[in-house]
Amino acid sequence: MKRALPLLGLFLSCQTYDFERVSPLAVSQESQTHTIVAKALKPNVMLLVDNSGSMTENVASGGTRISNLKSAMADFLGEAGALARFGLTVFPENSGPSQTVRVSLPNPTASDDGNDASLNAQADAVNTAIQALTPAGGTPTAASVAFVGEEPGLNNTTDNRADFVLLLTDGLPNLNTANPNAICDCGTTCDQARKDTCACTQGSCDSPGLCSIGCLDRDATVDTITSLYGNKSIGTIVIGFGDDLTSGDAADVLNSMARAGQQPRKCLDNMGNVNAGLCGGAQTCDSNNICSQAFYQAANGEELKQALLNIIEKIKGDVCSYTLASPPGFKANPDGSDDLREPLLAVVVDGATLTPGADTYSYDATVNNKLIVMNGATCSKIKNSTSQNPVKLEIRAVEKL
Repeated sequence: MKRALPLLGLFLSCQTYDFERVSPLAVSQESQTHTIVAKALKPNVMLLVDNSGSMTENVASGGTRISNLKSAMADFLGEAGALARFGLTVFPENSGPSQTVRVSLPNPTASDDGNDASLNAQADAVNTAIQALTPAGGTPTAASVAFVGEEPGLNNTTDNRADFVLLLTDGLPNLNTANPNAICDCGTTCDQARKDTCACTQGSCDSPGLCSIGCLDRDATVDTITSLYGNKSIGTIVIGFGDDLTSGDAADVLNSMARAGQQPRKCLDNMGNVNAGLCGGAQTCDSNNICSQAFYQAANGEELKQALLNIIEKIKGDVCSYTLASPPGFKANPDGSDDLREPLLAVVVDGATLTPGADTYSYDATVNNKLIVMNGATCSKIKNSTSQNPVKLEIRAVEKL
């Protein structure tokens, strides 16, 4: 089994708690110890793009869903092509689930040094394939996710990279001939209970030709996404593309898919602080810091591009920023003033205690009183760490009365 990586993170860490009295006035102390054992390599991101017939529907702001998607992808891949290792698979294919990988993930590399040009060329190839799409057919999501899960680049157990499927869909999963809720055996004579169980995703599922295509395939899709993470540590990020996906079956199913993929939207800012407002609108934030709308949603091309940029910013990670559970206290000034007080904070790298500076770390309580940022040479040392040459980082903070 592939070793699991932290959610939305690109490095492995183990954390211990080593309490050490720093000041006789200390009433509690937090100590974070991070042993960085894997280089912060760029993630593998296989785009799984819905190319079903509903992608020809119009968007309120103008154009069709597919034209908006093509525009958004061109802009996104042009701006962020070097931030990840992209590949592309689309569904459906030949009236069924995905059968081919349109653009394979890049060949494995032990380092990302000097690879930006090749990654940008890879993103260009992905974009070229997207621009050539012509929508048709249903939405065989479960089998397509299962197919992508076999991609060799996502199953490399030695590359020290995070692996993701970025599923972009404009509709509910269907087109599963093994769906136990299909109503092929009764067609127009099905009673209402059977029709309700089918949860038809089309205009009608009464026709024998539509029975297996139209019935909602929720369980198989969620189970497949769950298995992908549980068995292979491949996270699935879900984007719902369309303004009609925020309620009813659509919201329920896409939320379940996003949670199953272990990459839901969270109400955490880039510094790790809880901010329920990040969920948007009237959405709530639960005890696990997950937004009530767990999937990413975009109604048009501009919103889709922004959602993609938000996602890539999160999954590329930042191994040089650390957030304390609570802010440290400060040493008292001899004159009793609060001016320029020294925080009760220690940053230790490989056993050496650092002093704040351009090549060590910075802490500014007036900006964020929980955030520690590694700078310059220290940040580079952390980024360049490997399993053979790990970096031990300890952050000790003391809270005072």
